[in-house]
Amino acid sequence: MDNVYAVVEDNIVTNIVMWDGAEEWEPEKGEAFPAPSNVGIGWSYVDGEYIAPPPLFDSQDGGENKHDV
Repeated sequence: MDNVYAVVEDNIVTNIVMWDGAEEWEPEKGEAFPAPSNVGIGWSYVDGEYIAPPPLFDSQDGGENKHDV
């Protein structure tokens, strides 16, 4: 998908939007940056690079939750 932008607040992606760039727009909070289509809410954005969050489940341990709840 082209025209995908990530809204980033405090180095965390808080929203994903489609924007054609034809009209002026800016998010109410944070900043918008062009993003690849696989980026999602919860990713980090540091020094111009998107970083996926760690997985919640490990497929090799039968889906056991890796984090204490």
